[in-house]
Amino acid sequence: MSIWGPMYDELGLIGGMLASGAIIGLFWNINHNMKLIMNDEKLSFIDMALGIATAGIVRDFLQTGVDGLYKSFPTFIVVLLGGCIGGIMAYISEREEMN
Repeated sequence: MSIWGPMYDELGLIGGMLASGAIIGLFWNINHNMKLIMNDEKLSFIDMALGIATAGIVRDFLQTGVDGLYKSFPTFIVVLLGGCIGGIMAYISEREEMN
């Protein structure tokens, strides 16, 4: 279904990092560098992290039921915190550029 698991199984952490770079890097490039999804420069937009986190939670729930949902919840919280921290840092960075 995904290259992430097999690459991790074959190469360990390096394989997982390579897979994440290939998957996330490809879609980041499509969304941002190639500008296939247009975003108004004056407005903030939701990036891919929320979709990735939600997909991971739903996948675990569908494969293992409620137990998988409980096990994936801490990861979801960490992703939300990371997104909040990233948003705050982006706001601070843009505010400093405007001054």
